[in-house]
Amino acid sequence: MRAEAAGDRAAIHALLVAAFGRPDEADLVDRLRAPFDGDALMALELRPGALIAGEGATVIRYADAFGIACEAGPCSIDSLSTEQTLLASIPASRRARHRGRFAMPDTVTQIAEATNWATMPCTLDRGPAPRAAIGLIVLMNDTAIEPEMRAFLPSDGVSLYSSRIYMARNVSVQALKDMEQKIPEVMERILPDDHLDVVGFGCTSGSMAIGPDNVAAAVHKTRPGVAVTNPVSASMKGLRAVGAKRIALLTPYPDEVNKTVEDFVGGQGFDIAVKGSFKQPGDPEITRVPPDAIFEAGVKLASGDVDALFVSCTALRCSSAIQRIEDAIGKPVVTANQALAWDCLRLAGYSDPVKGYGRLFSL
Repeated sequence: MRAEAAGDRAAIHALLVAAFGRPDEADLVDRLRAPFDGDALMALELRPGALIAGEGATVIRYADAFGIACEAGPCSIDSLSTEQTLLASIPASRRARHRGRFAMPDTVTQIAEATNWATMPCTLDRGPAPRAAIGLIVLMNDTAIEPEMRAFLPSDGVSLYSSRIYMARNVSVQALKDMEQKIPEVMERILPDDHLDVVGFGCTSGSMAIGPDNVAAAVHKTRPGVAVTNPVSASMKGLRAVGAKRIALLTPYPDEVNKTVEDFVGGQGFDIAVKGSFKQPGDPEITRVPPDAIFEAGVKLASGDVDALFVSCTALRCSSAIQRIEDAIGKPVVTANQALAWDCLRLAGYSDPVKGYGRLFSL
């Protein structure tokens, strides 16, 4: 069987160069075409663990690459096939003549060393997240939270690592509570063999239904000791940080879930002066609420006598609307993903301001 593919000759050429330097291409082909001239042979089989040395001409065979070695007798590149591994033959009688052009090695050791992998020096650094490695639990149908979080997070040494958790298609209080038992399993899939500075549970209403302390306890079953936050705890912390007491509340939820949100936020000591909702059934619809609709609803709700606007739900695409709403109403805006990103950074020890996404990131 004859070698027809150009790749065969390219592979042969690369291996010969590794052993002998860089001969002239045309002369190399001539040498490869030349059959054995009857000299005694020195054979070097470069398969790991097998090195055979003899006398005379040099033959390099690479068994791992091409399969079975040539039988004894004349063998040239034109007869090479995937069953034959003869790569080069340079007769001893011609060595002196070609020594300068081929940089011919004199010893078996030199040729063998040319085929070994060199160990290159390096000093390991702290990896891609030296300032903050953030784990994130994401609802299985939420397509908004990851791009939203990455919009808020700086790129200088901060990385986000996420895994998804099952939740029923339509949002209900029971569906939210059912996620608690699944949190430990999801945490097993977020960098199990590497460091995390903080873990965020990516569901505002779910954090309210389950309870922030229970969310943290579920995370700690798999990842003991790691800092844990969630959108509602982060949002309450953010509202207090901007000095808000009397707030406007905007959600995308159906009324059953809105009641849970209202009770929780009110129970944290905030006066909900005005409230509104897009009343969507689940994440696929919530993620399709346009940022312009969020802007318009936010301005309408918060233009009156309130200290701040709180926008609940990690599936709402708020990042491009936050600064616009603040500019329009002259008051701070706190949203679920914005507050979650802010709290994750602060818990990880990252305190640099982030511009363009509201007052909260300056605190």
